Amino acid sequence: MNLEDKIVHSIIATKVNIHFNEELSRTPDWDKETKMYGNRYLNHIIGKEKIFERLEAMKEDQAIEVHDVFYDYLRAVTAVNIPEMRIVTYMVEAYLKNPKAMEKAVNKILK
Repeated sequence: MNLEDKIVHSIIATKVNIHFNEELSRTPDWDKETKMYGNRYLNHIIGKEKIFERLEAMKEDQAIEVHDVFYDYLRAVTAVNIPEMRIVTYMVEAYLKNPKAMEKAVNKILK
């Protein structure tokens, strides 16, 4: 993955993280300073606009779709308990080795 892709992924992950933090902010134990620092980080990284021309050039509906896919992915992954994450990691590694086989297995299980 090239540097630009890594930066775009970081922006999307940070935006999704801020969404999760917003949900947590409604709980009695949430530290609002954490959300503030997350927003400051996001504003700082987005401020480097020359690096993000590809993201800025994206049509709004494409940007929303990318965000939604990543959000759904994170929501699914965070539903798995940490001790069980190793199997999820293996599943991702299997997908990277043979996407068609994993898609076939997923479709069989989910249908």
